[in-house]
Amino acid sequence: MENEAQAAIAANSSAQSDDGTATAAQTSETVPAQRKSLTDTVKHHAREVFTIILYLGCWLSVLATMKCLVLLQYGMNEFRNAYIMAWITAVAFGKIIVLAQKLPIVNQMRHRPLFWSCIYKACFFTAITLLGHRLEERMIHATADPNDVFPLAGVVAHTLSLFAIFFILFAYRDLDAMLGQGTLKSMFFKSRKT
Repeated sequence: MENEAQAAIAANSSAQSDDGTATAAQTSETVPAQRKSLTDTVKHHAREVFTIILYLGCWLSVLATMKCLVLLQYGMNEFRNAYIMAWITAVAFGKIIVLAQKLPIVNQMRHRPLFWSCIYKACFFTAITLLGHRLEERMIHATADPNDVFPLAGVVAHTLSLFAIFFILFAYRDLDAMLGQGTLKSMFFKSRKT
């Protein structure tokens, strides 16, 4: 998409007359092309954010269900609050993940094997998620936390679950980027010609 925009700008600059001004016809051709590429970029990023939010929301809801089932055994019904917080967290981290993909700290392991890059990113975002969860608990003062019932087991299970969720996400995203955008999706979800 950037190449299309650069080609349009190059065509516009080469199409200028001798006195340095572009004709109206030449300018009107490049403006729609630039708008179209910007629209495509916005659509692509919105689709990417929505996909990550949906993925994280579903898996964080599964984690919330497991926590709430433990609490239900002790007479505490926290399903509604847990699901609300799961989807709020998914929305927040969906945007953060897409934006953070360009940060140098996230891409430090980019030139390493895919496995180590995914491990690094999964650890990084698991730590950020746990930190955010602790801050949220301090600010909202949740009425019940299953980690109060089984402190070490709850924290370890939650941390490993988050790590697995992020590892799968980054393995898919990085593998798709290596193969070519959309290639992995078509391999998973479109029938193969034999």
